[in-house]
Amino acid sequence: MHRLLRIAVVALSLVAIAGCQATTKTEMPTNDQDGADRMRVSPCACAPIDYDGAGFKWLS
Repeated sequence: MHRLLRIAVVALSLVAIAGCQATTKTEMPTNDQDGADRMRVSPCACAPIDYDGAGFKWLS
């Protein structure tokens, strides 16, 4: 009985883990949609950020 239960638990675990596998190689969504489903272009995604870690001061 314990062996059957152990096999069932392992089988269900493998099925659950296999469900997490991505079906495509695309990590980010594509912008192929039209109308309300079309994503807006981010204005600052590639803009450099001025960062001075040594000169940083907290605002009070």
